[in-house]
Amino acid sequence: MKRLSLCCVCLLLSLTAAAEVRYVQVEKARLLKRASNFSTLLALLPYRTPVEVLGKQGAFFSVQTRQGKGYLPEASLNVVRPRITSQSSAGEVTSDEATTATKGFSAQVESEYRQKNPDLPYAVLDRLETQTRCPNPQTVYATFRKQGKLGEFQTGGERP
Repeated sequence: MKRLSLCCVCLLLSLTAAAEVRYVQVEKARLLKRASNFSTLLALLPYRTPVEVLGKQGAFFSVQTRQGKGYLPEASLNVVRPRITSQSSAGEVTSDEATTATKGFSAQVESEYRQKNPDLPYAVLDRLETQTRCPNPQTVYATFRKQGKLGEFQTGGERP
């Protein structure tokens, strides 16, 4: 009997130790009640939030968080915790630089900057300015979900 109890304890410890931790890699990940994009929203998890992966169902992970259990889209998670840097090394961009880049320059400021820094690759920057930004799928489809009364916009009981 003692051996059986010892085996059970060892098995439970090994299962607990094998729990996989992943991190939210998007600005706000939608923790859903079921493994469906149209499921009820349980919580919004901020960037870099650790979650314990309980299993996988299609394109979703079943996870345990401080807010409870639910499902997150596979694309919202990363095995490595995303870094936040305040100082850049070669090839990295700081959060301050990214913020400044998104605010844009007036034509006058840009002209002055070009005169002071003539060796920078302005042709590349001009080409990048014409490209559209990659939309956040969580917000792009919010209107669709709202109009169809899907996910967090459902009224009444949740459909199977």
